[in-house]
Amino acid sequence: MKHRYSIALIAILSISTLAFAGKKERQWKTGKLVDSANETFTRHGGTNTQGHVNSDGTYTAGTSQVSWEHEKFIFTIRGDDMIYVVSHVISFRWSKKVELTVNGPVKYAVEKRDFYLVDENGREFKMKIEKKILIEEKQ
Repeated sequence: MKHRYSIALIAILSISTLAFAGKKERQWKTGKLVDSANETFTRHGGTNTQGHVNSDGTYTAGTSQVSWEHEKFIFTIRGDDMIYVVSHVISFRWSKKVELTVNGPVKYAVEKRDFYLVDENGREFKMKIEKKILIEEKQ
C-alpha cells in the first residue's frame, strides 16, 4: 500500500513540475500613468427565489431579480512606443482596487492580447486592452 502512495506522489510531482516548466518570466517595462477614470454600472440577470413552509403545510415563495454592482477602472499608460488604454472591472466587494498615481511610474507587461500591471502595493493585475495608439516620433 505504501508503494502505491509513493508512486502516486511521484506522478503528481512530475505532472506539477511539467505544468510550470513552460511558464516564462514576463518581460516587464516601465511606463507612465497619464490618466485614470472609473465608472460604475449594474448588471441584471437571473432570479433569486426564497421560500418557506407555512405552519399549515402550504409553501410560500417570493422571487426577485438578481443584480450585481461593478466598478470599471480605466487607465491610460504611456510606454516607450505605445499608449495603452486598459481597463479592470471589480465585481465583488472583496476584489482589490488598483492603486496608482497619475503621472507616476508604472510597471507593465504585454503578452499577446493580455496587459499585466503591477500597482504601487506590488500586486499584479491582468487587464483588458481597450485601445493601443502608436507613438509617432517627431522629426
